[in-house]
Amino acid sequence: MDEDPSDFTEPTASAPVRFAVGVAATGNPPDISARLFKTDFAERIWNQLLDRPSGLPAGFYADSPDPVTWSQEALTWRHQMGGNVRSITVARAAWDASAAVGERLAMDDVYPDNFAETRIASRWVIADQLVSDLGGFGDVYVTIVIAGGHFPRRNSNEHIVMRRGPLLPGVDKAQVSSLDREFMRAVGNLAPEP
Repeated sequence: MDEDPSDFTEPTASAPVRFAVGVAATGNPPDISARLFKTDFAERIWNQLLDRPSGLPAGFYADSPDPVTWSQEALTWRHQMGGNVRSITVARAAWDASAAVGERLAMDDVYPDNFAETRIASRWVIADQLVSDLGGFGDVYVTIVIAGGHFPRRNSNEHIVMRRGPLLPGVDKAQVSSLDREFMRAVGNLAPEP
């Protein structure tokens, strides 16, 4: 069987990295939709994305989140920053009180040795807050999925999946450090345990 060479793409040094942090609580109150599907909830999260610090001087980026996307089971917010540094952040809150926040970044903005500390932790905070706002309670489970990018020592194109839980709600610094080490090993770098 002949394979079409156009079906395969070689990763380039500038390939984007995509990652998402999902948080789910073990307990959910009744009638989450009464909190989730309210205009003030949708607008508050939209404003939080708008007000996030970019780390860039004014005028270096276009900053306007898309309108909130409403579906039967979730609300989704998308915020694209343009200009010299391009990134896309997507946040999703679902009727089961789970939440996920993901981002698409240029490969140039990814530093494997502190990726969890500089990128994942801040998105974990947003997802954790969404779960709390929806009334989720008890221990939480966190899943991080990372795809794309070009890491020369990595021998696989499979997504990197890291899981933690059960954990107390909130972002634990020890867990973030452990995610940094796990990610370093996943991309083929040394990362000994402390």
